[in-house]
Amino acid sequence: MGVSKQSTSTMTWLSKGYLASLVLGVFVLIILQSCRRNDLDSYNPVLNAANERDLGNILFQEIIDNPNVYPFLSFSDYPEVYAYLNQALQMVETRTDIRDFYGWEVLVLDDDEIQNAYTLPGGKILLTTGLLKYLDGEHQLIELLAHEAYYINRENDGAPTSLSLIMQKMKFSFINNRGLGTKIFLDAIEGDSVLNFDMIHEAKIASYDPSIVFDADVYAVNMICDNYLYPPNGLREIIQKAETDENIEFVWLNNKPPSLTYAKPPEFTLETRMDNLLIHETPCNDNEYEETNLYAEMVSQLP
Repeated sequence: MGVSKQSTSTMTWLSKGYLASLVLGVFVLIILQSCRRNDLDSYNPVLNAANERDLGNILFQEIIDNPNVYPFLSFSDYPEVYAYLNQALQMVETRTDIRDFYGWEVLVLDDDEIQNAYTLPGGKILLTTGLLKYLDGEHQLIELLAHEAYYINRENDGAPTSLSLIMQKMKFSFINNRGLGTKIFLDAIEGDSVLNFDMIHEAKIASYDPSIVFDADVYAVNMICDNYLYPPNGLREIIQKAETDENIEFVWLNNKPPSLTYAKPPEFTLETRMDNLLIHETPCNDNEYEETNLYAEMVSQLP
C-alpha cells in the first residue's frame, strides 16, 4: 500500500521534531549537570547543634565498635583513668555556652608514639596515651581541654572548625544525595564505615587558621583565670616544651598552627603565640594552687 505525500511530509516533520527535541534535551541535561556540579562545589549541609551532637555520636560509636581499627583504652579496664579525665572535662564543659546539650566525653587512644588531641562534633574529645604521658600536670590538661572545647563551642555558632572539614568530606562522598534532608543524610552516614573512617581522619588532622588558634588559647586562659585556681600558663608550658623537643611527633602542636607549614605573616609564630598567652596569663599569675598527685596517679595507670 502506498504512502501519501502528506503522510510522508508529516513523518518527516515528526522525525525532525523528535531529533530536535532529543538534541535540546541532551543540551539541557548537560547544562543542568554543569550547574549541579557548580552548585555542589559550594554546597554544605547545614547542621544545627542537635545534628552535630548526632554526627559526633555516630563517629564516636564507629570508633568504639572497631577497636582493631582505632585502638583505645577500654572503659571497663581503665575506669579510674576515665573517671579522672571525664571529671576534668566536666569542669571545662560546664563553663561553655552549650554545657549539657552535647554528649561531652573523653576517649583515650592507645598510641604512645603520637602526642595528639582532637575533637569530634558534639563534645567528643580524643586524647592519645602519648599526649597524657607528655603533659606535666593537671593544670596543663585542664587548659588543653579548654582549648579544644573552644572549637566545640564554636560549632554551635556555625563557625569554621573541624566540623567544616568533615562536612567537606560528607559533601564529596554523598555527591549523589543532594537534596536529602539532614536526618536522612545522617541516617545514610550511620553504618558507612568507609565514610566514617574518612571523617574521623579529617577531624584527626584538622588544622585551623592561626587567628582561631589564638582565640582558642585566650579562651582557655580566660576560663582558668575566671573560674579556677590553676596556674594559667599550662598551654605556654606545653608549647615551650614541644618546641625544644625534637624527638617527638607532637601532632597536636602541628595541627594547631602557627607552624612551619603555614606561610603566615610574622605575627603568626610560635613566639608571638606564647607572647599572646603571656599577656592574658598575667592578670591571674597569683592563683593559689597546690599541685596534687592525682594527675601522676592517673598516668601511672596507663599501659
